[in-house]
Amino acid sequence: MIIILRWFLRKLLVKRLRVVQTGRGTIYCMANFFLEQLRDCDGVLFDFNGTLSDDEPVLEAAYETALQNVGLDGLRSSEYESLVGLSDPDIARRLLAARSSDEFDALIGHLSEAYSAAVAERPTITRESARFVAALIDDGKRVAVVTGTFRALMQSGLAQAGLAAVGERSVAIEDVSHGKPDPEGFLLGSANIGVPTDRIIGFEDSRAGVEALTRAGIRAVGIGPHLVEADGLIARFPTMDDAARAYLGR
Repeated sequence: MIIILRWFLRKLLVKRLRVVQTGRGTIYCMANFFLEQLRDCDGVLFDFNGTLSDDEPVLEAAYETALQNVGLDGLRSSEYESLVGLSDPDIARRLLAARSSDEFDALIGHLSEAYSAAVAERPTITRESARFVAALIDDGKRVAVVTGTFRALMQSGLAQAGLAAVGERSVAIEDVSHGKPDPEGFLLGSANIGVPTDRIIGFEDSRAGVEALTRAGIRAVGIGPHLVEADGLIARFPTMDDAARAYLGR
């Protein structure tokens, strides 16, 4: 009976529902609720890698290239996947430690070159997501990025999508002492855009990021497959484009 009821609800409301997974089971969250929350806020903070920028495969390939360019073994099976959610300095240090190397500066230099070249060839922020950001700004929202990656990598991705101005008030890993799940980055992002944390919506794709948002007092929207069972989300979307379409089609 429960299965039949769920099927009926999904058929009846498919265009209005977004699925949110919690530890207590599946909750069907009306898209209208997401829109109301977003309309009501004054600021929006986006995580970058894997959230605003659909670039995890690109970043993984860039690490592979960078490791080889400094004369080290490439990525092992599932090695990069196990590090997703960490800041790029932490990822780099763990990769180097596993290879008994201290070539941090060289690795980061090659990483930046490989990533920027890949993004120039194929932008990782989709047109739909770029339109979403532009629409938020047009609607009077103050927007910035809070990322665990380096500013050069973030700026190259934003520039390719025509969003270079968003980077001016954004927070990169060089700007903080502690990466996610510490809330420092989001608190600094709140200060940079001049909006109190309780008036901000944040978009994240990792548990560490959601924890950082929650600790900062910012409402969280989940993006992607890593947050299927995460608690504390006001909504969850498979991709940023899905969230963009929900807002742009309002």
